[in-house]
Amino acid sequence: MFDLLHVQIAWWGALLLVLGIGTALLGVVFSTIQVDMKRLLAYSSIDNVGLMIVALGLAVLFRAYGMRELSALALTAMLYQIVFLGQPRETKLSRAHDANSWERLAFCWFAVAGVLLGLMPTQFVKVLDRVTRVLVGAGIGAENHGWLIFVPVSTARASYMPVVFMLFFVACCGLAWVLMRRFYHGRLRRAAPWSCGFPFTTARMQDTAEGFGQPIREIFAPLLRIERQLPSPFDAQPAYRVSVADRTWSILYERIAALTQRAAEWAGRLQTGRIAVYLTYSFAVLILLLMLVRRW
Repeated sequence: MFDLLHVQIAWWGALLLVLGIGTALLGVVFSTIQVDMKRLLAYSSIDNVGLMIVALGLAVLFRAYGMRELSALALTAMLYQIVFLGQPRETKLSRAHDANSWERLAFCWFAVAGVLLGLMPTQFVKVLDRVTRVLVGAGIGAENHGWLIFVPVSTARASYMPVVFMLFFVACCGLAWVLMRRFYHGRLRRAAPWSCGFPFTTARMQDTAEGFGQPIREIFAPLLRIERQLPSPFDAQPAYRVSVADRTWSILYERIAALTQRAAEWAGRLQTGRIAVYLTYSFAVLILLLMLVRRW
């Protein structure tokens, strides 16, 4: 967008901002009410894409008003999040299997990379500055404040020491552990959990993913298409089922899919004709083009 369109208009950024906020909100809402892990991860990815669109909208909006430093900050946030995106799916995934010990150990590299991105953002931001300077003409890692402190705008407005913050957090945890060992000598007291007044507790009383997501589902019920199957007192085998769908899917995407299907069927009819019909089409297009050329 920045290299193809050298002029940014403010309402472009505002439009991207609204679309990104809506996408992120829907992604968060739908991810909190899912009971299937795959669907939860899918909606979480939609949430991340929405946040990236928000950052892109802010970059366009700031660039339109000549705030290059803030535009570079928003663009850097978007590029920083792209680092965590996965690779596209492959046909090899049809033969997927559980990871063995060595494969699980390989995930430590990703964990280490995530920790390094959080502890040393200055070094990574300096690399991303090469991209932001080409696109928006400014960067946020140009000033040299050392590797310990991260200054996105200026030291008077915002600064961050991730390593110091981590050391402070570890020191607080260590101090709490030392105090517990010093005054309580590591003693443990085990007792039955509180069961809200019920004398008998079973596994069926445990909160599930659906139970945790029920308040969110009730709050955003107007945005959702909910279908419930409630048991009656006379059912020999009572069953409860609830399905949640996105209203925008039926309002927007299903109509687009229907129009696409109709267009494909119409195009398919053109492909099943005779050679005389194809020649007629070519002749009609040629006449139409000649008329347009003569008119202009």
